[in-house]
Amino acid sequence: MDNAIDFTTNRDAAALPEPTPAAPPALSAPDLATATVDAAQLAQMLDCCTKSIERAVRRDELPRPFKFMGRNRWMRTTILAHLEKRQAAALAKQNKLPVI
Repeated sequence: MDNAIDFTTNRDAAALPEPTPAAPPALSAPDLATATVDAAQLAQMLDCCTKSIERAVRRDELPRPFKFMGRNRWMRTTILAHLEKRQAAALAKQNKLPVI
């Protein structure tokens, strides 16, 4: 066997290419589904009807939604941040009132 190949020799490790860093994991379908809410889901979260959500947006009590796949959607984080901001403002206002 003159044409035999010897597979027992190791390759030089320096000749191997450096591994590429892994890309950050993409959001899976369940992550995307829970990241946003529509008007019906928001109404359920706030214990009101969708008409109340529409009126609250018009009065600037809730942030405006964005269109995604033909539906109005809100990011859950945006809603929570907005409510926390309103609560902080209400508490600050309450603390400025004179105590009777």
